[in-house]
Order: sequence, then structure tokens, then C-alpha cells
Amino acid sequence: MNRIGVMSLLLITLFMSGCEDKKMLGEILDGEHKLHKMVESIKINSNLSGGFFLVAGGIDQSTTEEIIIRFSWQMNDDTYAISSLPIEKIRINLDNEVTIPTIKFNWSYKIVDFTDTQEIIDYCVDSAVVTVKPDDWPIQINLPLNG
Repeated sequence: MNRIGVMSLLLITLFMSGCEDKKMLGEILDGEHKLHKMVESIKINSNLSGGFFLVAGGIDQSTTEEIIIRFSWQMNDDTYAISSLPIEKIRINLDNEVTIPTIKFNWSYKIVDFTDTQEIIDYCVDSAVVTVKPDDWPIQINLPLNG
């Protein structure tokens, strides 16, 4: 087989494996998924770095807080997974007709380790839409009111 034939075969193999990976992602993320529970938590990220040369040196420290939403959702194989997303990636759809809260993922294909559901969520999910009844999403606006 000549070089062009080998390269063509390699490209077709890579393309087909990419299609299979995308199909597997779709089997996990596509559709609306029933939600069982959602909780809010705060993730604290700390970073400490320093450097010294002879007697001079310095230390830098930074701490950031990130609001994370953890949720239990029914996967397409009817098992439940526990996953999390930053609050910035979650949108809320209020619907009086919904009977069971759902989550729908907006995702894009990226190569990840398909054995870990959270890694798939972290790398492939761009945002998620949670659909709930208005009564299930209480209004809690804590803004200073100037009178």
C-alpha cells in the first residue's frame, strides 16, 4: 500500500473513532433528564506560591470562592449520576406544566475519558437548562434596597 493509501486509511480510522466517541457522548448527554435533587455548595480554591533567592524572596497567596450546583440526574440508561456545574453554566426555565424537574445539557464534542461522568460534564457541557415549576424555584433576592 502506498503512502496516500496509508494516510487515507489512518484518517478514516481517526474520523470513525471520533464519530463513535461523539455517539457515546450523545448517548449520555442528549435529551431531557429527570432531576432528583439539587444543592448549592461553595468550592474554595487556594493558591500559594513563593520563591527565594539567597535572602530575598516573596510569597503570593490567592483564594477564590466558586458557587457549585450539585445535582442527581437520571441518565439515559435509567441510572442516576451525581454531578456538578458552576452556577454560571445553569439557566432556569420556569414552566407551570412541568410535573418532574428536568435538566437538559447544551454540549459540544471534545475528547475526554468516557469512564468518568463528571469529567464529561466538566469538559463537554457548555451550559444546562433546568426546567421547574415556579413554585419549586423560590425567589430569594438579597439585594440592598435603597428607599
